Amino acid sequence: MSTTAPPVGGLSPEALARWAHRGQHRLTATGPRDYIEHPARVVALLVTGGVGDQEVLAAGWLHDVVEDQASRVASISPMTPPASPPRNVDKSADPLVIRQTAADVIAGLFGDRVAGMVLEVTNPLAEEGAGDAYLDHLRDLAAHGSPGALAVKICDHLDNTADLTPSDKDLRDPMQLARWRAKYAPVRPLLRTARSLLDPAWQAQMLSPEV
Repeated sequence: MSTTAPPVGGLSPEALARWAHRGQHRLTATGPRDYIEHPARVVALLVTGGVGDQEVLAAGWLHDVVEDQASRVASISPMTPPASPPRNVDKSADPLVIRQTAADVIAGLFGDRVAGMVLEVTNPLAEEGAGDAYLDHLRDLAAHGSPGALAVKICDHLDNTADLTPSDKDLRDPMQLARWRAKYAPVRPLLRTARSLLDPAWQAQMLSPEV
């Protein structure tokens, strides 16, 4: 089964994600790893959970690009590959405008539904770093989000919480791990019964353990 939507103009969601996240890393127990491994695992979880909708899988690849790499994505023309000469993006501009421009690029390449799902799972700027606001965003998504976006968010949550217990010779800060567990623990009950495109039995089983 393919894990990417059909390429548009020669560019696939996976290719855009790999370009957008290049140089970005994620700290693991054994050290920094390329960030792209995270969306790749999210897409693999979506497929394992029974999602075959290519637009949802595209959103899985791209779910963090507006939140983490909006300026980079906003710099490309919607119908040309990232290797083309970049557009000038004023990084001092309103971050909301830059994010919307990045979403417009995604919509131009892969359609409004893909861009919409990516925006649904993107933490609003006002909520970043605020635990209660983050949880409010997740409550709203769990109650009113589209089934496709919820499938992406559930698989994102599963990957984010897969390895939060310190191990021997763990290179991560134990206090940071504890903060992440506290952040994600109240999210899991919200997602257990959310109406997503994932197989309901698989979703319930994967989310049954506590964080």
